[in-house]
Amino acid sequence: MRTRIPPNIWVAVILINTIVVLGSSTAFTAVMVMIGNSALPAFRGSTNGIAQSMAALARLLGPVVFGNLFAWSTDNGLPWPLSYHLSFILVVLLSLLAALLSTRLPDSINCKREEEIVLPEDTQDGDQGFYEEGAEDYYAQQALH
Repeated sequence: MRTRIPPNIWVAVILINTIVVLGSSTAFTAVMVMIGNSALPAFRGSTNGIAQSMAALARLLGPVVFGNLFAWSTDNGLPWPLSYHLSFILVVLLSLLAALLSTRLPDSINCKREEEIVLPEDTQDGDQGFYEEGAEDYYAQQALH
């Protein structure tokens, strides 16, 4: 026999789903903007491509890994924390790690990098080392010219 779900439950489900979708869309957009800001103009395409590929890989592996982990933890008969809580605990720990690592990002990540790095006059072909704007590789510098 089918039970009818009350309308207030549907309203709550739709409201919660809307909040989740808006939050994840906003977070994804903010992360992609910060990734774009972290690269020099000549490397933005590659940087965004790698970031999108890693995001797709995470969307592929996340359900597989955590789905199998959840299935194992519900059937193993072990006590907490190895019971069905395990996959949720790991997601919380990964989220806390990401939040902690995000506090270490420099403030410059909020600004787009427009400047090109100019090599010093005395740089010879084949030289590698530290340049005025940071520890950029010589070959990466050559791609800008």
